[in-house]
Amino acid sequence: MFPRWIRVGSREASFDPGATAVRGRFGWAGYGRLVGLRQLLANSPGATMPVGERWQLQSLAASLGMSAPKCREFLEFLADAGCVDGEVLKTRGEVFDNAVWEQVQAYQTRCRANRANGKKGGFHT
Repeated sequence: MFPRWIRVGSREASFDPGATAVRGRFGWAGYGRLVGLRQLLANSPGATMPVGERWQLQSLAASLGMSAPKCREFLEFLADAGCVDGEVLKTRGEVFDNAVWEQVQAYQTRCRANRANGKKGGFHT
């Protein structure tokens, strides 16, 4: 199970060049969409979302509250800004963010360690 949260609104995010570029290009609404995208990725298997097929892109666009062409433009900008993996987007038609993947892996590792130590449930901060 993936975490229901992902740390994208922390102090470090305000200094992230990619997030700053998103705010500069798309405003705070764009930054909110970046946060939403990362939440969706955190809850997706393998922290990836397929967007290669038209219906997949339309589904993501609807989730982010934008049209499919605007969503494609947004994703391409995120790839250029380093917020998502541009190579995976181009070659596999999937959205992938390594930072999200690392956080999901860290969360799962903490959960497994807690369970091994006799704790039940997930990790609580």
